[in-house]
Amino acid sequence: CSGRDDVADTGTGGTSDAPELSEPEEQKAGVGDAVDVTTEHGDLRVTVDGFETSERLRQEESTFNGMSDGETIGVLKLLVENVSYNDQYNKGSVSLEECMRITGSDGVTINPMSSASEYGQYAAAAGAFFDCDEGEKVRVAVWYQMDASIDEVTVMLHDPRTTVTVQVGRA
Repeated sequence: CSGRDDVADTGTGGTSDAPELSEPEEQKAGVGDAVDVTTEHGDLRVTVDGFETSERLRQEESTFNGMSDGETIGVLKLLVENVSYNDQYNKGSVSLEECMRITGSDGVTINPMSSASEYGQYAAAAGAFFDCDEGEKVRVAVWYQMDASIDEVTVMLHDPRTTVTVQVGRA
């Protein structure tokens, strides 16, 4: 205390009029909804088209890399528009790892596989990395090795934080 009545006490025991910082509110979107995402490299518009597992892919992957019983391959199908994304070190390429995370119904993160191939009309996005020039739209398939019992996944897109809950289809 300063002993003067005209000087405010600046001790740490008082309350503050400063606004509390809080987590930004989570937004929700549905399958088929376009979500605008801002990354350190620019903006993307991401639409989750679906998520499905494939017995054929599981058998093929098991032949080459082995898989535990009870595991399968899940494929996240996306439509991505490169609004202004431009990574100076990877020109013409997009990495979704910086702005997207997938969790199973148990809340545990499922990491993308480092391999993938075309899936119908969807181009391969091994490791969630793919070619897409600024101004272009592409359909991509991101592969995940996962527990076969998972029947729902949550796609979390960041900035702003938006979640898309997707029922796992069986192909």
